[in-house]
Formats: sequence, C-alpha cells, structure tokens
Amino acid sequence: MKLSKDNSIGEKLKECRLNCALSQQQVADALNMDRSGYTKWENNVSQPSLETLAKLAKIFCVDIKALLPGEDILYAGLKDVDAESEEPLYLLSKEEQALIVKFRVLDRREKLSVINKINKLVKDKQ
Repeated sequence: MKLSKDNSIGEKLKECRLNCALSQQQVADALNMDRSGYTKWENNVSQPSLETLAKLAKIFCVDIKALLPGEDILYAGLKDVDAESEEPLYLLSKEEQALIVKFRVLDRREKLSVINKINKLVKDKQ
C-alpha cells in the first residue's frame, strides 16, 4: 500500500510497522510502553511526542520527517541477506526481531557497548 504525503501520523506509523514486519506489541516493548498506548497512535486517538517520534523513526529506519503529514516515506532499505551468515533476514526469530527493534532505539555509545558485549560473549564461546 502506497501512502500519499497527506496521510495521518497514525497511518504512517502503521505502514512503517507493517513494512518492518513488526507487531504493535514489539514496537510498544521497544518503547517501554503498553501496546494500547501505541495502538492509540496508529488509530489517531492520540499522538506521540517529538522525542518518541524520533525513536520510532530509528525503529522503522526512516527519517523523522517521513512520519509527519506532508512528507513521503523513504525507507533506508534493508538487505535481504545477512552479510555474515548469508541467511535471509526474514528468517529472524521473534526474539531476534525484538532485539533489533530495541537496539535501534539506543544511541551510538549504547550500541557500541552492546556490540562489544556480544563480541565478548561470542569470543568466550569459541
């Protein structure tokens, strides 16, 4: 479904979420909130704060402006295959998807910390 520039924030959130193959619960979990609160945004009952829109843009890999009325949504684009394992990305488990969603909300320093911890755990297993 192609949305026009004039679609509401809620419609854009829903399109982005579906494009990323995420459930409302997964997005709500990444934002540390109840699913019902997120659902209200998609249904245009209420709207997220600007700070939360920035987090949502990171989760959905879009520019924050794309979530606002009057802007087209341009996706950053994801590769279909993981570079290291060469497995299709759509084969990620629900748990792996949830981790990715949460990772996208972190700032650069926090992401580096997580990556370093994962690298250490993997090295220790070898």
